[in-house]
Amino acid sequence: MKMSMGMNTNVKYQGRVYHIQTEDGGDKRPMITTLLFKDGGVVLSSKRTDYSDLLQSDSCRETVADMMKTQHKTMIKMLIRGEIPGIEPPVASPQKTAAADGTVIEATQADSLMQSGKEEDLDALILEYLAKKDGEVS
Repeated sequence: MKMSMGMNTNVKYQGRVYHIQTEDGGDKRPMITTLLFKDGGVVLSSKRTDYSDLLQSDSCRETVADMMKTQHKTMIKMLIRGEIPGIEPPVASPQKTAAADGTVIEATQADSLMQSGKEEDLDALILEYLAKKDGEVS
């Protein structure tokens, strides 16, 4: 199986830019790894998913790409919800809108979508950002 391309996203949250990175280890190390960094190198959180049971599947590549997107989005959501130990939860504030500038997702925009209760809109925002920034995972 060919290794899937990785994903990298910067998220501005509470005045600080956090970096989320998701990588595929390929068939020699069938593991999806997502790391959340602050200050350019301190790992705050990580998630690893073994997919060795999928290696013989005809749809392994597509399945792994979907798993990577989901795991990457989940880490972004956990960050902006304040679900990462050591990061303060969001402060309730009036809804704000801020456009992603191509390098950073503004957590205020994502926060507005979360407050609206429209989880699918938050997913769409993150997927749209990832598609623009990194291209489709293949």
